[in-house]
Amino acid sequence: MKKITDKITFKKHKDCQTVVISPTIEKWQLNSLLVWLLAWTFCGFAFLYYMFFEMQSGKQIIVFGVILVFWIYFEMRVLRAYFWRKSGLEIIRIDANVFSIKDSIFKYGKARNFEMSKIEPESIESIYVNPKSYGKVMNDSFWQVGLGTIALNYDDKIIYFGTQLENDESDKLTKLLRKIVKEYKTKNSMEINDTSIDE
Repeated sequence: MKKITDKITFKKHKDCQTVVISPTIEKWQLNSLLVWLLAWTFCGFAFLYYMFFEMQSGKQIIVFGVILVFWIYFEMRVLRAYFWRKSGLEIIRIDANVFSIKDSIFKYGKARNFEMSKIEPESIESIYVNPKSYGKVMNDSFWQVGLGTIALNYDDKIIYFGTQLENDESDKLTKLLRKIVKEYKTKNSMEINDTSIDE
């Protein structure tokens, strides 16, 4: 296994090549996220108790019902961010036929598969983000999963991946992925030509 950056590792297998991006953070940040999650969960149970056992009017129930909707939304976001930071991995697998991107938490996750025949090296582009911009600061925050920094142009759609990478990291990964795609495209083309000659 070859280390590309602190977050990115690359391995060449017999029938494919894989890139793994680790979203792990420092221990104090993970602990802070856990404390935040526990405190937010406690608030939710307090809202529920007050709503079902202390409310005296229908208007109060409606107000707390709206609050609970927002609580559930952010509870799910923080819960996913915590488990993503604790044991998540972004796995890119490329072989002769498929370009696959999978967000894995505790080794579970659904892969998004794309046909290699519809992908060219130029289809993969890194997205430059101003390091001083507000969007960059928010996207890199440890309390959220964040957005992808690499774009795959596929069938008139843009697929984002490479979550929360720095500009230099996304550039290095883009160059590597383009190189891998080019290798397989060249290999597939040679195999097709050889088959045509044999016929």
